[in-house]
Amino acid sequence: MFTLMTCEQLIGPELKQILKEAFSIIRIAAPILAVVLIGKDIVVAVASGKEDDMKKAQKNMIKRLIILVVIMFIPTIVNIILSLIASSGGQAYTNCGIG
Repeated sequence: MFTLMTCEQLIGPELKQILKEAFSIIRIAAPILAVVLIGKDIVVAVASGKEDDMKKAQKNMIKRLIILVVIMFIPTIVNIILSLIASSGGQAYTNCGIG
């Protein structure tokens, strides 16, 4: 029978800690970066006074917010995938520190 490895066995404790720290930084930096970039786009669009620039800024804002939501749901997506794998193999898996 096929045996799945745990996160520690697969990537090691050092890489698990690096992943945990990296995703913690990303979960803090992504919203800040999104707010700054959206604000910059809106200020530039308002300063130019062109309707096309406002529409472009709105499109960019929507794209950035969608990307932000996806980034924030990565741990949930990973947990769902790992729980599906665990249910087929009968073992419990963690999300390798990205939650």
